[in-house]
Parts: sequence; structure tokens; C-alpha cells
Amino acid sequence: VLVPERAIQRDLQGPYLLVVDEEGMVDGVHVELGPEVDRERVVREGVRADDLIIVSGLQRARPGIKVTATEQQAERIGEQTPAAPGNEQEPGAE
Repeated sequence: VLVPERAIQRDLQGPYLLVVDEEGMVDGVHVELGPEVDRERVVREGVRADDLIIVSGLQRARPGIKVTATEQQAERIGEQTPAAPGNEQEPGAE
């Protein structure tokens, strides 16, 4: 399973992901990480491909609370992310 690096949380027991179960409850699942691939991280153990993994709104999600999950389209490799207002750069600027 590949997940965005921003979805990975860490505590004293190691890396974990916040997942949403069938009832909409958040749970923290410790995972075994693999290498980074195209700005995402391989998860070797702990979650399945069909698990709902929280990738945004992490500051509000906590294990044991009920949430309403919405599916997010995966970003395509090489796709440009829009710049935040005020952060635009002129072509050639570094």
C-alpha cells in the first residue's frame, strides 16, 4: 500500500496511520514502513489497500471519535499543486 508521507503519524511505539472503520470511527493502526516511492511511502504491514486512511484533517481526527469520511482522488505523479495565494513565483525565480 502507498500512502502520502503527510498521513504518517509517529508516537513512542512507532509510525501509525489513522483509519476509519465501517461505522465511521477513527482508529490508530501501527504500521511497518518501507521505502519512499514518488513522494509516497510504502506500508508493508498494518493496513490493506481497501482501508480508509485519513490524509487530511489529521489535527482534528483522534482515535475513538466518529467522523464522516470523504474519498479523495490520489494525486498523479508530476501533477502540479496550485500555489497558495501570495506564494506565486515568477518563471525562473528560485
